[in-house]
Amino acid sequence: MLKKVLIVQELLSDKRVLFLIGLVLLSLAVIFVKGINYGIEFEGGVRIPITFDRDLTPTQMDEVVEILKTRISKFGLSQVIVRPLPPREVQVELAKGDESSIKQIEKILQTQGSFESVINNKIAMTGEDILPGSIGEGRLSAISKTAYKWEVDFAITETGANKFAAVALGQANKPVYMFLDRPQTALVLLEPRHFPKALDAASVLTSISELNNIQGSDLKIVVIDDWAIKKAIVENEMALNPNRTIIYSQNASFAKDVEQLVTQMNVTSRPLTDADMEFEIVPNDKLGDYTINRWKAIGLLSAPILSEGLAKGTPSRLVSVSGSANDIQTASDNSKEIRSILSGGRLPVNAIIGSTISIPAPLGKQFLDMSLVGAALAFVFIVVFVSLRYREPRLFLPVVVISFAEILILVAIIGGFGTIDFAAMAGIIAAMGVSLDAQIIITDEVFKKGEARISKEELNERVKNAFYIITRNVAIAVIAMLPLFFSGVVEIVGFATSTILGAVLGLLISRPAYAAIIESLEMKD
Repeated sequence: MLKKVLIVQELLSDKRVLFLIGLVLLSLAVIFVKGINYGIEFEGGVRIPITFDRDLTPTQMDEVVEILKTRISKFGLSQVIVRPLPPREVQVELAKGDESSIKQIEKILQTQGSFESVINNKIAMTGEDILPGSIGEGRLSAISKTAYKWEVDFAITETGANKFAAVALGQANKPVYMFLDRPQTALVLLEPRHFPKALDAASVLTSISELNNIQGSDLKIVVIDDWAIKKAIVENEMALNPNRTIIYSQNASFAKDVEQLVTQMNVTSRPLTDADMEFEIVPNDKLGDYTINRWKAIGLLSAPILSEGLAKGTPSRLVSVSGSANDIQTASDNSKEIRSILSGGRLPVNAIIGSTISIPAPLGKQFLDMSLVGAALAFVFIVVFVSLRYREPRLFLPVVVISFAEILILVAIIGGFGTIDFAAMAGIIAAMGVSLDAQIIITDEVFKKGEARISKEELNERVKNAFYIITRNVAIAVIAMLPLFFSGVVEIVGFATSTILGAVLGLLISRPAYAAIIESLEMKD
């Protein structure tokens, strides 16, 4: 009895176990307060008819469907079904009571981003210069067996044509920076770790300097290689213009200092992920230098090269943006992306949202019951399997408890902030298997049959070896799911998201807690 009390006391003082307990309590609170959102298959939903002002071509219909699915799905956590009804209607089906997504659809249809093209730091064209409905579908042609050219035509106003001709005069082969929602006044704190690895720092800094003085804006990029030195520069820049928004990586070593600075100076900030702060640089073979082609932090989505024909100063109402790629799929994707940028991310046609219609789920309860039975059977199989494998309650009970805690956390995240549909349910069940596998690896590595007690050093070494195997397995599972996650097929993205979440959360939270329990059992044995 005393031994059990000591084990419990030791576990409750271990940070790994306390963190898991805290997360379980938080998950229970989320489920209690927000409830669990089930998919259309289980609880029914709402149908939103969207009618367009003219007939759509098959390409335009595909584009509309993809825009709606991608923007509303929240990486597959919220269920959305978009049914095309050619030639001029689509139906969007959402889980019951998902009011936020209904409002989001209205916003997508009504809001257009701010498009700008910049040449030599001068604004050559804006979205207002592009004639509505003039953006072509794009043309693809083969240059050689391994190269394909893409082109997108669009028409601009007479004023826009004159302005573009004046700015483009003599700028042949220079990049045309294409921005969507570019920050007009901002201070970007860039770190050298975000530089492309293949280039030298001098080439990168030269490319960055071209974006520092865009006409009519106050965008300043400061490279933070030493915060102690550059802090004074940042403070001085913010004092010069307190209206600037500070853009920086939320993972920067100086992030807390920036937060304090933002509070002290009462300015706005926009912390971004490292992926958003990183940028893509491509060589400009014509000029022999490099061009920043894509940088999400400042809204730069593309930078095609200005052709010699457009740099002669002659106004033209018809403009063509072109480029090349190594395969036809990439060329097609680039063409679609440019069309989306030119349209400001808006749907390619005007649309009207109809009244929402409730969708019943006559077999919803049956589907939900069957899914829950399937999940319960999977959990029962886990209990039976570990009971037969280890026989002793002190070994199989922790496996059961940790598996249950892990599934509870996963259900709270997906069901509380997204939607549990068939795909998500399948991912949750798959996560059970991943969890069981990892805990068996730890248990078998620590407790070996017929072996006498081991030293603490040997115990630590075995746990470390078990985590090496588990980390490798998680990495393989995540890599295997990435193609599904980035496939764009929302119906299967939910499965990939659930599986990846389960694997990563298990590695970072539940596996360490289980290791703490096993270590305590072994040392007190």
